[in-house]
Parts: sequence; structure tokens; C-alpha cells
Amino acid sequence: MLLLSGCVSTMSKQDQIIWAQSFNADTGERFIPPELWSGDPWDGNTSLARLPKLDHMATRSNLPSRILTQGPEGVSQKEHPNCSKQVYVRKNIHPSRGTYKTQYFQVNLDDNGKVGGIGRCWEIRDGTIRHMSEFSKFPIGYWKAGDNYKGIRITSIGTPESPCLTFQWQGQGYYSYCPNQGNVSQN
Repeated sequence: MLLLSGCVSTMSKQDQIIWAQSFNADTGERFIPPELWSGDPWDGNTSLARLPKLDHMATRSNLPSRILTQGPEGVSQKEHPNCSKQVYVRKNIHPSRGTYKTQYFQVNLDDNGKVGGIGRCWEIRDGTIRHMSEFSKFPIGYWKAGDNYKGIRITSIGTPESPCLTFQWQGQGYYSYCPNQGNVSQN
């Protein structure tokens, strides 16, 4: 498992307070907002019914690509049949090649609305278009360390002092996300 540090020092005192409040010591749960996925600032709103405006360019220290996340926006369901809701557009940008992957993600919630995910519904990569129907590639809502749901297994929810999240997706690699940064590592 990855040990991440340093994200708190990049946050304002107010941001540190907001992120610390996402943890519930009594239940062991943490609220994971869409803003953790994108790297946008979070205001502490814990409603999963909202679609926050996202517009963030993230740079991962271990990869040359940058990730631009924007939205939500509507798309044609005729052209994108698996995108039944408003989407977030995510572009992986490689400095020497320009944009090399564009993906559409939508927010999906389970029946009780307490937990959900951000899943891909469309992508174009290296000229190949794929229509996808994923429930989740990133967890949102109330999760605990060890939770395993719809292909996501939470390995660390972080702590109030170091609120980075690490999870495994589809039994493949591990992904880590930190507040105001988004995806900081994957392996």
C-alpha cells in the first residue's frame, strides 16, 4: 500500500477543517466527494444528489501527463448511448502528443443513495471509441476502509490529518487521491 503525505501542507487551514470533518470517528466512515476525484476545492457539502461544477488541471508527479476534468455537461444520448445523465469530461493530456484520451464519466448512486461511484460511459483513446457502462471507477459517498462494492475495494480512507484515499479498482492497480490534487499515484 502507498503511504502519502504532504497533502495537508498544501491546503489552507479552512480546507484542512473541511476535509477533517469528512471523517466520522464513531462509524469509521468517511464521506468521499466528487471533488476528491477531480482535485477541485470542496466546500464540505455531503449531498450525493448534487453535481458540483468541476474544472481542474491535475499533474501527477510520477507521470508526464496532465488530467483536465470539467463539467457537468449534457451530451447527445444518440451519440453516447450509455451516457444517460450529465457527464464530466476528463482529458489526459501528454505534453508532447496533445490530448490522447478523452473520457465521459457520470455519477451513479446505489438504491439507498448513501454510496455510489463515478463511472465511465464513453471514451476515445488512440482513435478508438468505446461505449462503456461502468457503475464506478471512483468511489463517492460514505465508505469505510475494507469496503468492497461494485469493483472497488477501499484500502485506506486516510485520516483527518492526512485525508488521502487509496483504493483498488477491479482487482487491478491501486489508485491514490488527495484533496486539491486529485489522482496522485497509481500502480
